[in-house]
Amino acid sequence: VRLWDVNSGTQIAINKTPRNLVTALRWVPDEASSVLQASEDLRLRLWDVRTNGPAQQSASLKVTSTMLGHSNIPLCCDVSRDGLSFLTCHKGFDGTGCELRVWDRRQGVTRQVLRGHQQAVQSCAFVGNARGHYGVSGGSDKTVRLWECSGSAGETAAPPSACLATHYFPSAVQAVAPVSGLPVRAGAASGTEGFNLSFDDDEVP
Repeated sequence: VRLWDVNSGTQIAINKTPRNLVTALRWVPDEASSVLQASEDLRLRLWDVRTNGPAQQSASLKVTSTMLGHSNIPLCCDVSRDGLSFLTCHKGFDGTGCELRVWDRRQGVTRQVLRGHQQAVQSCAFVGNARGHYGVSGGSDKTVRLWECSGSAGETAAPPSACLATHYFPSAVQAVAPVSGLPVRAGAASGTEGFNLSFDDDEVP
């Protein structure tokens, strides 16, 4: 994991952890020093990226918390706008392991398991209110799905009704992201598509 000064292009800090093959990184909103990281060693890490300045080229980043509970490799992660919920999506095949997990940052555990994709879930993002009640995902099964993420089912899978909507693409969906002026955009090998999501008082889709 490396921290860079984007103005000068120089590396500020680095951390090397055995078997920590990085799959995704997300800044924690409104916390300039906190970064969430997913990896192939089935751990979700929260990093403190504060250093004593760019002169410390060999400074090490510090892990402030590590969350366990993945059963399949996380391919992407996201952080709710209030910084208290994390979302990960996972590699799988034929419906097994093709899931999303909602994490409670304060307790450091999985709050909800969302299943419905039939192949690897390539990307995920929170949408809607700041508390992370809703998420979108895109997968190798050529679908984009909208999820209700506010449950507290723990390790038990959420009911099928947690998947609120499904959109089918002609090819695998490799990325989903909220964008300014258009709440969600999904990218696939066949191109990109935009979706308008409307919320009642930023709560109910």
